[in-house]
Order: sequence, then C-alpha cells, then structure tokens
Amino acid sequence: MLLFHASLNGDRAKRFGILSINLTKHSVDRTLGLNVHADDVRVESPFIGLTGGMGGGKTLALKFFRELGWQTMDADSLARELYEEVGGKVATAIAARWGAKMLLPDGRVDKRALAEIILSDNDEMRWVEELTHPLIWEKAVLVRKAGTGMGTVFEVPLLFEAGWETGFSAVVAVFAEDKARRIRLENRGMPPGRVEKLWRCQKPQEQKLVLADFVLVNNASAGLLKQQCESLSRLIKAG
Repeated sequence: MLLFHASLNGDRAKRFGILSINLTKHSVDRTLGLNVHADDVRVESPFIGLTGGMGGGKTLALKFFRELGWQTMDADSLARELYEEVGGKVATAIAARWGAKMLLPDGRVDKRALAEIILSDNDEMRWVEELTHPLIWEKAVLVRKAGTGMGTVFEVPLLFEAGWETGFSAVVAVFAEDKARRIRLENRGMPPGRVEKLWRCQKPQEQKLVLADFVLVNNASAGLLKQQCESLSRLIKAG
C-alpha cells in the first residue's frame, strides 16, 4: 500500500513550481524542479528526501530506488567522510572542544567516544549537529549537481530535525511499527537500552508521517516495500 499525504503547504508551494499528479483516489501536488538553495543553480530533475525512524527500512528503500535508476546517497555516509577527514573542519573542531583524546592515532575522529558524549548530553549533541549538518548538506549539493539521470534520492535520518524539508522536491517517510523496528535493531546487535536512547534523539515517527509528502509502509516483506518504491518511482517519472 502506498499512502499519500496532503499537498505541499503554502510556503513550499510558493517556493517551488507545482505539478499536479493524480493517482487512483488521491490527488497530490508535487514539484519536479528544485532550487537547492537560493544561490544555487536550478536543478530540473527531482531531489527526493527519504527519512523515517531507526529500523524502519530507509536503507532498504534507498537500495530499491537505486535499482530503479535513481542516483542515491545517504547522510550517514557523508557524515562518516567528514569524521574521517584528518585535519578537516570536524576533527579540528571536536579536538578543540574536547581535547586530542577525541581523535584516533591516525587523526580521525573517535566516533565511539563522541557517541558516548552526545548521547548523554543534548546540548553537546546539538553542538555536533550544528557543526556537521551544514557540511553534510554542502557535500550533498555537490554530489547532486554532478549526477545525471532521472533524479536523486537522499536518505537523511534527521531530515526534519535538521530543518531540510524545504530543500527537497518531496519528502518520503518510511514507516514501520515500533515492535518490528525494535526486533530489527536488536537483531543487528543493538542493546535494548541503546535503542530507546537513540529513538529519543529523533522526532517520533508519527510526527514524521504528518510532515512527509509520501509514506511507504514497511511492516511486512521486503517485496512489498519494493513494490511501493516502484509505484512511487513510476508516479514521479510520469510527471
């Protein structure tokens, strides 16, 4: 089942050129062009934000979109690149704030040590986010501009938390019931206590569903999720 939310709100509708697409009983306003940023060149192919709660199936959905011909990228990988840049902005700033002990012998950020700090202190987490989010977005824009083809899907776990929703043609949220998400995360070796702690760092799933333009439901098999991705991809292509 592919669910559709209400059309873009007034502010987004004014900012983006709107194209109306009809599907069965639903009529959804959608934009297929994007001003990535006020001072960036116009991008004509769609730029789709993909988000959702931990364990919901975002990465699997991203894989399906890639197989369908979309350029794909994910914020976690871009962040990892920043943490691994020896002498880069992130490593330098983190060492200045907490000392050289936050760096590994080769100069990369010790992500395990960093996680211990930010998962226990919301202020420190916000500081890291304010440091890294703009740099991640800059990297994403460069990758986006270099891409060719039908468009780009960008997986961003903290998309709404970062306030990036207006930077996309449309936002897709992947939803799964908490029980299913918990089982998936624990099967990956994540302790139950850590699951709860990480969930508290994100907006509740229900809020993301309300804010998203499209919702993919991942409570059953991977095959059903793939069918939904195929349906949404056809919808955007048809526009």
